[in-house]
Amino acid sequence: HERLDGFGYPQGRRMGEVSDSAQILAVAEMLGGMLDKSGGTLQQADVAVKLIHGEFSRPVIDVVSRTFRECREADAQDSGAALQDALAMSRELSERLDRILRVQGEFKPMFDRASAPFKTLWAHAQERFVSIRRAWSSTGLDVQPDGAWLQHESPAMQREVLAILREINWRLRELDRELHARVNRHAGGDLPLLERYFREAHAATGAAVDAATS
Repeated sequence: HERLDGFGYPQGRRMGEVSDSAQILAVAEMLGGMLDKSGGTLQQADVAVKLIHGEFSRPVIDVVSRTFRECREADAQDSGAALQDALAMSRELSERLDRILRVQGEFKPMFDRASAPFKTLWAHAQERFVSIRRAWSSTGLDVQPDGAWLQHESPAMQREVLAILREINWRLRELDRELHARVNRHAGGDLPLLERYFREAHAATGAAVDAATS
């Protein structure tokens, strides 16, 4: 579960501290978690290893990408379903990110008064959040979340955008869980504040804070 950018677990190791074999295990674990999902597994894996810059080494990324290219046709899903899923997910994700940004602004004065360990953890999480938002911007859907332009793109592009959106949703949940666990370990006195933040950030979508604590 370790990642080269320090946001893995259990030890949060960084580049130079994670062996090639450990990276291979991390990718295998990721792939294993995708096997029970419907369709597009290889494309989802290709997106997952590239989404956050610095998570995996270039050799690992190249192996996954090459495997996807070789098996692309067999891994493809119905293009009509991909388009409809992408359009619906784009709208939901746009609303979710807007809500998170708004709530972060509201909680900033309280976070500024929190303990030093909490502020360090929050700063690290914010770096991660910026990377996730950058991935969202890469789709072009940040400026056109209704996805109208996507309807005129090729089925391959539609599937790629859907894979990116699925991965962004997963990474947002992962960020919440990991931040909750780290604050619980290293800044427990601020945990109630963080959980209040989670409740507000997820209120609009009806998502429970259980996603962060499970």
